[in-house]
Amino acid sequence: MGAQIRRLENTLTTIGTGIVAMAIWQTIKIILQLTLLNQMEKNEETTIGVIIAISITVFLGLIECYIGFSARSEGKGKKKSGVYLVWTGLYLAAFFAVLVYEIYLIFADYDFTISTIVIVIIDISAFVLNLEMMVSAIKVRRLRKLSAGGTA
Repeated sequence: MGAQIRRLENTLTTIGTGIVAMAIWQTIKIILQLTLLNQMEKNEETTIGVIIAISITVFLGLIECYIGFSARSEGKGKKKSGVYLVWTGLYLAAFFAVLVYEIYLIFADYDFTISTIVIVIIDISAFVLNLEMMVSAIKVRRLRKLSAGGTA
């Protein structure tokens, strides 16, 4: 049981690092895209929309970083509350809805360009990473409880 716990903790640490890196990359990418859009349009309405979108992007990036750092912390054996798992569940539900919508748009518009397909593949990978992190966190908590003499 100890080897399985260590393997799951290693998974949590690795995936947590990946989630933080992905969050930082996505936040920077979206901010740059929105900034370039604002420079092209240069009107007041676009500027306000860009500021709101950047604020939301930074907020979501911070939530993803919180999830990733919490997973890393739990993977290193530190006691974490289940709040980050609740955030992960909410994030996965929203992410799944966006992913389904992206796939729908590709098939509805017949937009089979390489860039849209790559974006969907990256989004699917991020979804699977978050799902794997959540499953590993739940498993490691159960195994720790069992090894401490409790019941799962």
